[in-house]
Amino acid sequence: MKITYEFSTKKDLDYLHQETLDLLKNVGVVFSSDKALEIFKNHGVRTDGNIVFFSEENLNQALKTVPRQFEWEGRN
Repeated sequence: MKITYEFSTKKDLDYLHQETLDLLKNVGVVFSSDKALEIFKNHGVRTDGNIVFFSEENLNQALKTVPRQFEWEGRN
């Protein structure tokens, strides 16, 4: 069974996507894990202290490594 939800218009989703990219690139995300920071640095992601700044290219490269399919299992 496939359940489809429609939460917003394409225009609204495009706006949300662009604003999210802007925040990730210009404001960044704080990470408290030195190991995570090192991984980002090793993959060419810009960092400043414990703040990581993701470009759209960084995100697209990371998405290429995500499995196209996975099984979702409950706790039981």
